[in-house]
Amino acid sequence: MEPVAIFTSRVDLPAIAARVSAPTYRDAAVLIQDLVADRTGRFADMAFYERVVPQVFARYQPAAGTPAEPGLIPGRLYCYQTQAALDWLLEKFALADGLTLEEAQIMGLLD
Repeated sequence: MEPVAIFTSRVDLPAIAARVSAPTYRDAAVLIQDLVADRTGRFADMAFYERVVPQVFARYQPAAGTPAEPGLIPGRLYCYQTQAALDWLLEKFALADGLTLEEAQIMGLLD
């Protein structure tokens, strides 16, 4: 698993974060897979989606000694992309349909 970024405040998130979130890394990969499948009608290899989770999600961890912000759950993954950026990433990920991880990397679909 690739490491995900940590954020400490709601101000670090775009508006779509509340509706695009996942409790675990694996759930985040499944969510990305489902969003891409909604666009293409197909599913790519789960290993690909697990690899791109850090491009879409960051983990909420309040700063030491501060309470969790209302509506945010410590440890949960939230989308840190704007809607436009998320749409662009989903289109990019859709291009990976049927590719191996190595092929996707060669094509520049993995950052």
